[in-house]
Amino acid sequence: MRDKGLKQQHCFEAALGAGTTIEAAAAAASSLYGAYAKTAVAWCAIHARSDGRRGDFAFWVRVFRHLGDDG
Repeated sequence: MRDKGLKQQHCFEAALGAGTTIEAAAAAASSLYGAYAKTAVAWCAIHARSDGRRGDFAFWVRVFRHLGDDG
């Protein structure tokens, strides 16, 4: 089950593509992951950071913050 979630995570990040707004990414995360949206976005940030993708990391941190306490 964990592998399936991980694959879905990578698909989520890749599906957004370039030019996606913070608001759109937050809405997509909420729609796909519900109560776990912040966790999904945090994993996107962790993957971007570990891959050395600074711009992507900063983007996902902003999405995480946008989700706020409700995400």
